[in-house]
Amino acid sequence: MIDDYCSVKDDGAGIYTWNGGNPVKQNVNRIITGNIISNGIGNSYGTFDRNATLSGKGRGIYMDNNVNHVEITDNTVFNIKSEGMHHNSPSFLTIKGNTFFNIGSCLDLVRWANDGTRPENGGQDITNINMQNNIFFTLSAEQGACSYSDRNENFPISSSAQERISKIGVIDNNYYHLPNEFGFQYLKNKRLTFSAWKSVTGFEQHGEIIPIIPADQINDRVKFEVNLTKESKTIILDGKYISADHKIYNGSVTLLPFCSVILMKYNPAQ
Repeated sequence: MIDDYCSVKDDGAGIYTWNGGNPVKQNVNRIITGNIISNGIGNSYGTFDRNATLSGKGRGIYMDNNVNHVEITDNTVFNIKSEGMHHNSPSFLTIKGNTFFNIGSCLDLVRWANDGTRPENGGQDITNINMQNNIFFTLSAEQGACSYSDRNENFPISSSAQERISKIGVIDNNYYHLPNEFGFQYLKNKRLTFSAWKSVTGFEQHGEIIPIIPADQINDRVKFEVNLTKESKTIILDGKYISADHKIYNGSVTLLPFCSVILMKYNPAQ
């Protein structure tokens, strides 16, 4: 478990790696799995520009500058002020089966191409991403789902945003609880609904929006449980509940070690 971090340093994460360099080094057999990451604080005074953000950047999982060939699977990330995942120009990432709960912004994808001023950044396009079957559960309208941005649109060669997005890969079959109707961001300041995000990017053609539970009913209708032990753990439920991926639990749920579940009171009308 990684808890209560980035209170002094900023622009960090519970799990962070970097692969700067030109040419980009290709990595193999890198796996991030089964971690519990919580309470990323962030400290804007811990960066060179303390006015860049007043909220701080203590992310959950951060693949910085050209990281490649990493499996990010079955992790639980919760209570994060900024991004659950933040990735700068990654490639060959498999992101599956992760749970994100109470996150400032669930996923931030940034194409950060080399314009000559930072050659250590390498400058690759975002390619070969396979992100499926993750749960992104935000709690308020101030929190967001996913964003895509492009730091250097005309480097190393001029191309359209749509051409670059078409190279990213598969982002589909994920589940979103999103009180913020415009929780998706495309390039600078373009806030989109889920349907607009699907139309513009081509992502999430089979993704789902979980029926929204009002903030004042979260405590009564939602159970977020985490097993921090090395043994299976059974949680007693006060009735019938359903998970984001439509599994029904009646009376109890058993969690494997270092796993989590988000459950909502079952309503057959939804």
